[in-house]
Amino acid sequence: MKPSILYTIGSWSGSRAEINFDDSYLEKHIERLKKVAHNLTQISIGNPDNPSKREEFEEYIKSLSTINDVPVVVHDMPNIGRSYGQWSAIYEKYRTQFDYYIFVEDDYQPVLDNFDSVLVEMYEKKNCGYLCGLVLDETGRYAENIHKRHAGVSNGIASSAALEKVRDIFGFLPHDLEEYSNGQVLFSRAFLEAGMTIEEYIDTGEYRTLFFNHKNIAIYGPNKDAKDIFSPAQIEKKLKHIHVKESDRSLNPPPRRPNSRVIGKRR
Repeated sequence: MKPSILYTIGSWSGSRAEINFDDSYLEKHIERLKKVAHNLTQISIGNPDNPSKREEFEEYIKSLSTINDVPVVVHDMPNIGRSYGQWSAIYEKYRTQFDYYIFVEDDYQPVLDNFDSVLVEMYEKKNCGYLCGLVLDETGRYAENIHKRHAGVSNGIASSAALEKVRDIFGFLPHDLEEYSNGQVLFSRAFLEAGMTIEEYIDTGEYRTLFFNHKNIAIYGPNKDAKDIFSPAQIEKKLKHIHVKESDRSLNPPPRRPNSRVIGKRR
Protein backbone atom coordinates (compact mmCIF):
# COMPACT_ATOMS: atom_id res chain seq x y z
CA MET A 1 0.00 0.00 0.00
CA LYS A 2 1.50 3.33 -1.04
CA PRO A 3 1.90 5.98 1.66
CA SER A 4 -0.34 9.02 1.83
CA ILE A 5 1.49 12.28 1.14
CA LEU A 6 0.31 15.85 1.70
CA TYR A 7 2.15 18.37 -0.45
CA THR A 8 2.09 21.64 1.49
CA ILE A 9 2.83 24.93 -0.31
CA GLY A 10 3.50 28.19 1.52
CA SER A 11 2.37 31.01 -0.79
CA TRP A 12 2.54 34.80 -0.79
CA SER A 13 0.63 37.35 -2.85
CA GLY A 14 2.74 40.44 -2.19
CA SER A 15 6.25 41.87 -2.31
CA ARG A 16 9.27 39.92 -1.11
CA ALA A 17 12.54 41.03 0.43
CA GLU A 18 14.91 42.57 -2.13
CA ILE A 19 12.67 41.43 -4.99
CA ASN A 20 10.32 43.53 -7.10
CA PHE A 21 6.63 42.74 -6.77
CA ASP A 22 5.72 39.46 -8.42
CA ASP A 23 2.75 37.35 -7.37
CA SER A 24 3.11 34.82 -10.18
CA TYR A 25 5.28 32.34 -8.25
CA LEU A 26 2.38 30.15 -7.16
CA GLU A 27 0.95 29.88 -10.66
CA LYS A 28 4.39 28.98 -12.06
CA HIS A 29 4.78 26.38 -9.30
CA ILE A 30 1.43 24.80 -10.13
CA GLU A 31 2.18 24.72 -13.85
CA ARG A 32 5.47 22.97 -13.15
CA LEU A 33 3.81 20.52 -10.76
CA LYS A 34 1.43 19.53 -13.56
CA LYS A 35 4.39 18.44 -15.69
CA VAL A 36 6.15 16.07 -13.27
CA ALA A 37 5.07 12.57 -12.32
CA HIS A 38 4.14 12.07 -8.68
CA ASN A 39 1.91 10.10 -6.32
CA LEU A 40 0.72 12.89 -4.05
CA THR A 41 -2.48 12.28 -2.11
CA GLN A 42 -3.46 15.92 -1.65
CA ILE A 43 -2.06 19.39 -2.30
CA SER A 44 -2.67 22.05 0.35
CA ILE A 45 -1.87 25.72 -0.28
CA GLY A 46 -1.69 28.44 2.35
CA ASN A 47 -3.48 31.69 1.46
CA PRO A 48 -2.50 34.24 4.12
CA ASP A 49 -4.21 37.58 4.59
CA ASN A 50 -2.72 40.44 2.60
CA PRO A 51 -4.46 43.84 2.28
CA SER A 52 -2.51 44.44 -0.93
CA LYS A 53 -3.53 41.16 -2.56
CA ARG A 54 -4.65 41.55 -6.16
CA GLU A 55 -8.10 40.26 -7.06
CA GLU A 56 -6.53 38.27 -9.88
CA PHE A 57 -4.39 36.35 -7.40
CA GLU A 58 -7.36 35.56 -5.17
CA GLU A 59 -9.41 34.43 -8.16
CA TYR A 60 -6.59 32.21 -9.36
CA ILE A 61 -5.88 30.51 -6.03
CA LYS A 62 -9.58 29.95 -5.36
CA SER A 63 -9.99 28.40 -8.82
CA LEU A 64 -7.66 25.53 -7.92
CA SER A 65 -9.57 22.36 -7.12
CA THR A 66 -7.57 19.53 -8.69
CA ILE A 67 -4.19 19.11 -10.32
CA ASN A 68 -3.87 16.00 -12.48
CA ASP A 69 -6.71 14.41 -10.50
CA VAL A 70 -5.08 15.21 -7.14
CA PRO A 71 -7.39 17.26 -4.88
CA VAL A 72 -6.28 20.80 -4.00
CA VAL A 73 -7.34 22.52 -0.77
CA VAL A 74 -6.73 26.25 -0.29
CA HIS A 75 -6.41 27.33 3.34
CA ASP A 76 -7.26 30.94 4.22
CA MET A 77 -5.38 32.07 7.32
CA PRO A 78 -3.81 35.05 9.14
CA ASN A 79 -0.47 36.31 7.84
CA ILE A 80 1.66 35.00 10.70
CA GLY A 81 4.93 33.14 10.51
CA ARG A 82 5.47 33.25 6.75
CA SER A 83 5.61 29.82 5.11
CA TYR A 84 6.40 28.15 8.44
CA GLY A 85 3.19 29.52 9.92
CA GLN A 86 1.27 28.22 6.92
CA TRP A 87 2.88 24.79 7.18
CA SER A 88 2.05 24.70 10.88
CA ALA A 89 -1.59 25.68 10.37
CA ILE A 90 -2.10 23.13 7.61
CA TYR A 91 -0.46 20.37 9.63
CA GLU A 92 -2.69 21.22 12.57
CA LYS A 93 -5.76 20.60 10.41
CA TYR A 94 -4.75 17.12 9.26
CA ARG A 95 -2.03 15.79 11.56
CA THR A 96 -1.96 11.97 11.31
CA GLN A 97 -4.42 11.80 8.41
CA PHE A 98 -1.35 11.64 6.14
CA ASP A 99 1.78 9.51 6.49
CA TYR A 100 4.15 12.17 5.14
CA TYR A 101 4.21 15.93 4.68
CA ILE A 102 6.31 17.58 1.98
CA PHE A 103 6.85 21.26 2.83
CA VAL A 104 7.81 23.66 0.06
CA GLU A 105 7.90 27.38 -0.73
CA ASP A 106 5.90 28.65 -3.70
CA ASP A 107 9.03 29.99 -5.41
CA TYR A 108 10.69 26.55 -5.44
CA GLN A 109 9.35 24.21 -8.10
CA PRO A 110 9.51 20.40 -8.23
CA VAL A 111 11.51 19.38 -11.29
CA LEU A 112 12.17 15.66 -10.74
CA ASP A 113 9.71 12.98 -11.81
CA ASN A 114 8.49 10.99 -8.79
CA PHE A 115 10.17 13.50 -6.47
CA ASP A 116 7.79 12.52 -3.68
CA SER A 117 8.74 8.84 -3.82
CA VAL A 118 12.42 9.80 -3.94
CA LEU A 119 12.03 11.94 -0.82
CA VAL A 120 10.12 9.25 1.08
CA GLU A 121 12.75 6.63 0.25
CA MET A 122 15.66 8.85 1.32
CA TYR A 123 13.80 9.94 4.44
CA GLU A 124 13.27 6.35 5.57
CA LYS A 125 16.86 5.34 4.78
CA LYS A 126 18.26 8.24 6.81
CA ASN A 127 15.88 7.54 9.71
CA CYS A 128 15.72 11.24 10.55
CA GLY A 129 13.12 13.68 11.82
CA TYR A 130 13.36 16.13 8.93
CA LEU A 131 15.03 15.82 5.53
CA CYS A 132 15.72 19.06 3.66
CA GLY A 133 17.79 20.56 0.86
CA LEU A 134 20.63 21.97 2.96
CA VAL A 135 21.75 21.80 6.58
CA LEU A 136 23.90 24.53 8.12
CA ASP A 137 25.58 24.53 11.52
CA GLU A 138 28.04 26.37 13.72
CA THR A 139 31.04 24.52 12.24
CA GLY A 140 30.83 26.69 9.13
CA ARG A 141 30.73 23.64 6.84
CA TYR A 142 29.56 25.83 3.95
CA ALA A 143 30.06 29.32 5.33
CA GLU A 144 30.29 31.28 8.55
CA ASN A 145 27.12 30.65 10.52
CA ILE A 146 26.05 31.86 13.95
CA HIS A 147 23.30 29.30 14.52
CA LYS A 148 23.46 25.71 15.70
CA ARG A 149 22.47 22.94 13.31
CA HIS A 150 19.34 23.86 11.32
CA ALA A 151 17.78 23.72 7.86
CA GLY A 152 19.46 26.25 5.59
CA VAL A 153 17.11 25.49 2.68
CA SER A 154 13.95 24.21 4.32
CA ASN A 155 12.03 22.56 1.48
CA GLY A 156 11.77 18.96 2.62
CA ILE A 157 9.83 16.09 4.12
CA ALA A 158 8.80 14.73 7.52
CA SER A 159 6.58 11.90 8.64
CA SER A 160 3.47 12.69 10.63
CA ALA A 161 4.96 10.52 13.39
CA ALA A 162 7.96 12.88 13.61
CA LEU A 163 5.76 15.96 13.40
CA GLU A 164 3.60 14.65 16.23
CA LYS A 165 6.71 14.42 18.44
CA VAL A 166 7.43 18.08 17.72
CA ARG A 167 3.83 19.04 18.38
CA ASP A 168 3.83 17.13 21.68
CA ILE A 169 6.60 19.43 22.92
CA PHE A 170 5.62 22.79 21.44
CA GLY A 171 1.87 22.44 20.87
CA PHE A 172 2.35 23.33 17.18
CA LEU A 173 5.09 23.35 14.55
CA PRO A 174 7.32 26.27 15.68
CA HIS A 175 7.39 29.46 13.63
CA ASP A 176 7.58 33.21 14.20
CA LEU A 177 4.61 34.44 16.19
CA GLU A 178 5.27 38.16 15.94
CA GLU A 179 7.89 40.02 13.91
CA TYR A 180 10.23 37.83 11.90
CA SER A 181 13.22 36.45 13.76
CA ASN A 182 14.39 33.25 12.08
CA GLY A 183 11.57 30.89 11.24
CA GLN A 184 13.68 28.25 9.51
CA VAL A 185 15.81 27.86 12.64
CA LEU A 186 12.78 27.64 14.93
CA PHE A 187 11.05 25.15 12.67
CA SER A 188 13.95 22.81 11.96
CA ARG A 189 15.65 22.85 15.36
CA ALA A 190 12.38 21.72 16.91
CA PHE A 191 13.10 18.25 15.52
CA LEU A 192 16.42 18.21 17.37
CA GLU A 193 14.73 19.31 20.58
CA ALA A 194 12.28 16.45 20.12
CA GLY A 195 15.19 13.98 20.07
CA MET A 196 15.44 13.49 16.31
CA THR A 197 17.92 14.54 13.63
CA ILE A 198 17.73 16.83 10.61
CA GLU A 199 19.51 15.70 7.47
CA GLU A 200 20.07 16.90 3.90
CA TYR A 201 19.56 15.05 0.64
CA ILE A 202 22.67 16.37 -1.10
CA ASP A 203 25.30 14.42 0.85
CA THR A 204 25.54 11.42 -1.51
CA GLY A 205 26.20 13.56 -4.59
CA GLU A 206 23.19 12.22 -6.49
CA TYR A 207 21.21 15.42 -5.86
CA ARG A 208 22.11 19.06 -5.39
CA THR A 209 20.33 22.07 -3.93
CA LEU A 210 19.98 25.37 -5.77
CA PHE A 211 19.45 28.60 -3.86
CA PHE A 212 18.66 32.08 -5.17
CA ASN A 213 20.61 34.51 -2.98
CA HIS A 214 19.27 37.67 -4.70
CA LYS A 215 22.43 37.95 -6.82
CA ASN A 216 23.05 34.55 -8.38
CA ILE A 217 22.18 30.88 -8.06
CA ALA A 218 24.25 29.04 -5.46
CA ILE A 219 24.76 25.31 -5.99
CA TYR A 220 25.13 23.27 -2.79
CA GLY A 221 26.38 19.69 -2.69
CA PRO A 222 29.56 17.81 -3.63
CA ASN A 223 28.45 17.30 -7.24
CA LYS A 224 27.63 20.55 -9.03
CA ASP A 225 26.09 18.63 -11.94
CA ALA A 226 23.82 16.43 -9.83
CA LYS A 227 20.07 16.16 -10.30
CA ASP A 228 17.65 18.70 -8.84
CA ILE A 229 14.59 17.83 -6.80
CA PHE A 230 13.41 21.43 -6.45
CA SER A 231 14.57 24.46 -8.40
CA PRO A 232 14.11 28.15 -7.54
CA ALA A 233 11.76 29.95 -9.91
CA GLN A 234 14.38 32.68 -10.36
CA ILE A 235 16.52 30.26 -12.35
CA GLU A 236 14.61 31.42 -15.44
CA LYS A 237 16.51 34.72 -15.17
CA LYS A 238 19.63 32.88 -16.33
CA LEU A 239 21.75 34.19 -13.46
CA LYS A 240 25.31 33.14 -12.82
CA HIS A 241 25.65 29.77 -11.04
CA ILE A 242 28.27 29.43 -8.30
CA HIS A 243 29.22 26.07 -6.79
CA VAL A 244 29.55 26.38 -3.01
CA LYS A 245 31.70 23.52 -1.79
CA GLU A 246 31.68 22.30 1.77
CA SER A 247 34.02 24.41 3.95
CA ASP A 248 34.04 27.11 1.25
CA ARG A 249 33.62 30.37 3.19
CA SER A 250 33.87 32.75 0.27
CA LEU A 251 30.08 33.01 0.07
CA ASN A 252 27.51 33.67 2.72
CA PRO A 253 24.94 30.96 3.61
CA PRO A 254 21.33 31.52 2.53
CA PRO A 255 20.64 34.96 4.07
CA ARG A 256 18.10 35.71 6.73
CA ARG A 257 15.40 38.12 5.72
CA PRO A 258 15.34 41.60 7.28
CA ASN A 259 13.85 41.95 10.76
CA SER A 260 11.52 44.80 9.81
CA ARG A 261 8.09 43.87 8.54
CA VAL A 262 5.20 46.10 7.55
CA ILE A 263 1.55 45.32 6.93
CA GLY A 264 1.19 43.44 3.68
CA LYS A 265 4.76 42.13 3.70
CA ARG A 266 5.53 38.45 4.06
CA ARG A 267 6.10 37.39 7.67
